[in-house]
Amino acid sequence: MRWAWIGFMSVLLGAVISPACATIVVTDTLSYGTSTYYLLAHEDDGPLYWGEAESYSQGVLGAHLVTMNDDGENAAVSQWVYDKWSGDYATVWQVFAWIGFTDDRAEGQWEWASGEPATYANWGPPPNNCVYQNQGHAGLVHPGDDPGDEDYAVTNWLWHGGGIGKWNDLGDWYNDVFTPDDPCRVVYAVAERPVPEVPPTLLVSTFPLVALATRRLRGCR
Repeated sequence: MRWAWIGFMSVLLGAVISPACATIVVTDTLSYGTSTYYLLAHEDDGPLYWGEAESYSQGVLGAHLVTMNDDGENAAVSQWVYDKWSGDYATVWQVFAWIGFTDDRAEGQWEWASGEPATYANWGPPPNNCVYQNQGHAGLVHPGDDPGDEDYAVTNWLWHGGGIGKWNDLGDWYNDVFTPDDPCRVVYAVAERPVPEVPPTLLVSTFPLVALATRRLRGCR
């Protein structure tokens, strides 16, 4: 009960102190292994930025953007996101989802927002830091042409050696330079909250109650 109350207060306080995240909603959940995953999006399906998704994950869900630890988890979560999409190539950006992998603090040093060790990755094309700016992609012009501005990873990158569950590095600025019909906007993010373990002290404190219930059940026979 204590853990449920703490979770409720975390959500309530997060909603109060995070007005900038008010339009983000959880559109679906997935249980896999020992975690619950939350598919985040804006109510109006508008562009979702990595930073605001991570802030919402922390402030409202008491979580972080997802940490992928192995092929099984990556495949399950990425397929779940992909299955939400139905459409044509013009709207294929709807399969992308931000994950918690970032090299924002130090270029080329990818780490998880959760602080967990970075022991797994599943890149499609290797991280390229805006290489495509110079390949004639319409609209892909970033002010200042900063070559170090693809600091966040998405899963389900379908081009250039990608596929379901394959990652690519993108920048938040993709959501500013592309129109709604362009294929590189990001509207989803996946947050992950591990299922909390029951503290041993709480288990011990329930033993007398279990014993009492058992005696009463035996008395009813």
